[in-house]
Amino acid sequence: MREAYPPLDWRLGLGLAGLSVATVATLMTAPTVAFVPVLSAAVALALVKLPLHYPVAAWALLMLVVDSPATRPAAGLWDPPLLGLGKLLFENLHKLTGIDALRMSLMEVFLVVLLGLALFRGAADQRVGTQVGTPIARPLTRALVLALLGVLLTEAWGLARGGDFRNSLWQVRQLLTLPLLGLLLLAAFDTPEKMRALTRIAVAAAVFKTLQGLYFREVICRPMNFRPPYVASHSDTMLFVGVFVLVATYWHERATRLSRRLLFLVGPLMAVAVYINGRRLAYVSLAAAAAVIFLLSPRTPLKRFTARLGLALAPVLSLYLAVGWNQSGGIFRPAQLVKSVVSSDADRSSQTRDIENYNLVMTLKENPLLGTGFGHEYREVSQADDISTVFPQYRYIPHNSLLGLAAFAGVVGFWLFWLPVVVATFLAARAYPRARSPEDRTTALVCLSTFMTYAIQAYGDMGLQSDLGALLLAAALAASGRLAAAVGAWPTMPRREEEGIRPE
Repeated sequence: MREAYPPLDWRLGLGLAGLSVATVATLMTAPTVAFVPVLSAAVALALVKLPLHYPVAAWALLMLVVDSPATRPAAGLWDPPLLGLGKLLFENLHKLTGIDALRMSLMEVFLVVLLGLALFRGAADQRVGTQVGTPIARPLTRALVLALLGVLLTEAWGLARGGDFRNSLWQVRQLLTLPLLGLLLLAAFDTPEKMRALTRIAVAAAVFKTLQGLYFREVICRPMNFRPPYVASHSDTMLFVGVFVLVATYWHERATRLSRRLLFLVGPLMAVAVYINGRRLAYVSLAAAAAVIFLLSPRTPLKRFTARLGLALAPVLSLYLAVGWNQSGGIFRPAQLVKSVVSSDADRSSQTRDIENYNLVMTLKENPLLGTGFGHEYREVSQADDISTVFPQYRYIPHNSLLGLAAFAGVVGFWLFWLPVVVATFLAARAYPRARSPEDRTTALVCLSTFMTYAIQAYGDMGLQSDLGALLLAAALAASGRLAAAVGAWPTMPRREEEGIRPE
């Protein structure tokens, strides 16, 4: 007996027919991207059927694991295994399609789609009176909206003063992404427990990038007798430092078998990653994170022992720095590292940064309230090394992106953009002593250290222009907002009660 099949739904048939036509048309016009219609249909189906935090988590994993071709280290020496995927996801679509108007990447398209989906589902939940998850500390959401408004106003101010629109896009790209990402993560991960899924993604990405860097250093470079100065991007510094702080803090807050395994397996890997990547800002970030955790954590035997040991070693360390300040190599290498961070006499790079900082301050003095606006270069009052041949936009995108933001946006724009970090720092600092579980206390401390690491990265090397940095900061902002509301660090109530509707 023949098995009876249900009739084909006309909408499904129409969709399959449209997908077939789109695939054939793409194959005839642009064969290299003929898979895009099928991939788009699969993504659309996943977005419609899955809870929002699943596609957002997948997007975050791709952002953390896949290297952008523009920022990948050691270009020309080797091709990382995910380079092809990185070109597809991070290069502007006009390079793949030949359509000049598509000046955005596939990852940015996915971000816009996820934001639209979050708005649609949020509106649908309000219509049916549904309230799920924990509340949010409302000052954080307002601060994120104000940050977005500040970037848009600074862009409009710069264009009104005759700014270059194309170059302004490079300045505002990640600045616009950051508050939007914060709002998206708040919408997608509606409980602190769901938010902690991002920590597992970050650990996996950090381990993958460390192993990839070790392969490049030991397998690719060692046979050539070449020692690469770094094996990952500057932005990966935030990832390595953040994961190291995460496993160390979790062990300190809960000394269990799992936390010890994480500390002794992942911790050394992150230390190796920091060392072989050779970024001075990583050590500064680790020191700042340690200081934050030490100051906020309660008085324990370990803390008292650390304080006493530090006081006892202070004279020895001072003598070591004094002797090794003008030495080189050997046991005095750490002293040279400290000198390179705090002294402009250490190398030409430090001297160039001081000249750039001076120029940015002079630019800010011309209009301290509103700045120049985006689309303008900073004033080069003092001429440093000419790098225009390798980096033509260096006066639009300075290495000190934090001071650059102040010069371009003025006091008003800078305050608006940095407001979410200030609010989230306040919320995380209040949440830590009120948190009862070790996981919540760890979340608060990791968020605070992430704020410090991001500020250091922004001050030291174009941190505000980093997609990965924007994602990590947005995750810390969102986690602070959820955690503060969950542990009672900020008085709040479910939205239905705010509107005067009693839950049934």
